[in-house]
Amino acid sequence: MIQRGDRFFVRCLGAAHSRFTAACRVAGLTATDHPLNQDENGGRSLGNLLRRRVLEGFAQSARASLNGRLKPASALRSGAAVVFFSK
Repeated sequence: MIQRGDRFFVRCLGAAHSRFTAACRVAGLTATDHPLNQDENGGRSLGNLLRRRVLEGFAQSARASLNGRLKPASALRSGAAVVFFSK
């Protein structure tokens, strides 16, 4: 992914788009069926979906990195109790 300003774009989408088109054909879709009948054969929608999934994955990773713990400063701001787990 590349970032321009506050927008993110998926790069090198060709291989993923080829797999997507092949999967659509295996599922029985023809050139007259949606999304294969569109100008970009669903490539733009596929890029949007992949971008959204990658960004959601980053957000989930950030939440998971806290490992169930709250930072004391953020806990005091929100009024939440500070819980630390030991492994």
